[in-house]
Amino acid sequence: MFPIIETTGLILRDVTEKDAEDLFEYFSQEKVMSHYGQEAFERIEDIQRLIA
Repeated sequence: MFPIIETTGLILRDVTEKDAEDLFEYFSQEKVMSHYGQEAFERIEDIQRLIA
């Protein structure tokens, strides 16, 4: 488990199932994923599997 780290402008924490929609919004974009060297995600279920 990742510790929660908070500052006045930032919170770092573990990714949870609640983050799936937001992550999919970014990781389904070809332009974003080109920086990761991977294909864009096509289904939210693929993101959910990564989180689990």
